[in-house]
Amino acid sequence: MVSIRAAAFVLGLLLWWACATGPEVDAAGLISRPTDGGGETWHHGTSAHPFTGVAIARLPDGQIQARASFLQGQRHGLETRWHANGRRERQQHWRHGQLHGSHIHWDDGGNKLWHTAYDDGVPVRAQSWHAGGTVQSDIRYREGRVISRQEWDANGSQRQLPGFLPNGTPRH
Repeated sequence: MVSIRAAAFVLGLLLWWACATGPEVDAAGLISRPTDGGGETWHHGTSAHPFTGVAIARLPDGQIQARASFLQGQRHGLETRWHANGRRERQQHWRHGQLHGSHIHWDDGGNKLWHTAYDDGVPVRAQSWHAGGTVQSDIRYREGRVISRQEWDANGSQRQLPGFLPNGTPRH
């Protein structure tokens, strides 16, 4: 008998394969169409069928600026954007149109600016860093609501935030 975990793994592998083996198209040809539920579905050109594949955006010199995977009209898989100097600017993971997993931003020097972890579109934890690399903020969420928040200045001294105790938990 196949376990649920094994079946989920196989399904995930098939979804990855579908995105990885779909056509690679110019991102300028993708069109977002609203759905009845308030979301969006991406289509390539005038196609009535939701897009599955990889969209690539390029700078005028031909360098890749962005690469995103889609499955049945939804962002699904890895999306990456690059600065003009070739360093990563942003990398995020999507699952069926919702952020899921890591969402990271870097400056053009390659320094991490912030990182937010998502679970099916709901934030779990958000962190940011000062230009010098010291931690600037750390926010933790439960079911999308802030359960702790802490901030530090560039020298590493913790800031006292209105409405929060020094350990980051909200005052009641």
